Amino acid sequence: FAVSLPLSALPVMASGFDGGNGSADNPYLIRTPAQLQAMEEDLSAHYQLASNISLSQTTWRPIGDADHPFTGSLEGNGYSITGLNLSYSGTSAEPVRAGLFDLLQGSVKHLSLSGSITADLSGTAIQAGLLAAELQDAAVSDCTFAGEMILTTSGSESSVYAALLAGTMNNSTVSNCTTDGSLQVESTAAGRAAGITGSALGCTISSCTNQGDVSVLASGTTTSAQADAAGIVADLRGDTQVYDCHNYGSITSYG
Repeated sequence: FAVSLPLSALPVMASGFDGGNGSADNPYLIRTPAQLQAMEEDLSAHYQLASNISLSQTTWRPIGDADHPFTGSLEGNGYSITGLNLSYSGTSAEPVRAGLFDLLQGSVKHLSLSGSITADLSGTAIQAGLLAAELQDAAVSDCTFAGEMILTTSGSESSVYAALLAGTMNNSTVSNCTTDGSLQVESTAAGRAAGITGSALGCTISSCTNQGDVSVLASGTTTSAQADAAGIVADLRGDTQVYDCHNYGSITSYG
């Protein structure tokens, strides 16, 4: 006889990888942009790069979202992901959350990631980083991030949290990572930008280096128009600890 299970009881299966079963001991192997994008099919699985990957011909969708975080792991294995290119324009009531990942609650190690993020928006808040818009209970180590980010937004709700690594961090750790490139933020509300993260709450950041240039302009006329720029963390909150970190980039803020 046959037993029918509801869809919610069926396991989520990811397919089309170059090997592995998605477990911690036998991660899915990724060689192509399509396989990298397919991480969104199973947000709790474990993945490992098996070659360098270029996203220059790919329209990328950040992995996961605020309601469905990526909780698995990505082992870069010393390989690189290049050509990440995210661009936003126009007006939207929904915040823009940009990066390779949207909300990362898992781990990323031994990865080199480069690309660009640009935004020219009205009435829209922005949370952006080359790796992720947000880290929550995440761990990132032994990675390099390089690229260009130009983020402009206007309106009373147009705050920006951005960094070459992650827009914001909560209860997360980042260690032995390097950021390079340039980050320019202009907002009529609050702009907070840095090499590692725009804001950190309850985090540990250690042995990291920023070589990127960071510029923030808060062009609004209200008291909420704040410009915070830094090499490592722009907005340090709670019991966040930062140690053995260095900044070599140019840091400017106006507002």
